[in-house]
Amino acid sequence: MATGWFQFLAIAVWYSTRNFVELQVPFESGHEEVVLKTHFGRDFYMVLINAVVCVSIGFIIYGINALCPDEMCQFFGIDPLTIYDEYHLSRLA
Repeated sequence: MATGWFQFLAIAVWYSTRNFVELQVPFESGHEEVVLKTHFGRDFYMVLINAVVCVSIGFIIYGINALCPDEMCQFFGIDPLTIYDEYHLSRLA
C-alpha cells in the first residue's frame, strides 16, 4: 500500500507544480517543423493505474487479514503463532 500512496503523492506533486499554460516548443526536424507539447502521457496514466492497483490489493489483503488471519497466514506461508505471541505479549505489557 505504501508504494501506491507514494505514487499518488508523486502524481499530486507533478500535477500541482506543472504549468497549466501548455508549453509549446517549436523546432525543425529535417524538412518539417515539429512542436513539442506538455500533456498527460502514457507514463502518467501507467503510474496512476499502478497506484490504484497497489492500494486496492493492499486493502484487499488488509481486509482478508482482519476477517480470516489463519487462512491468510497459510496462503502466504507465515507461521501464525508468531503473530499471536506478539499480540499476547503486547496485551500483557
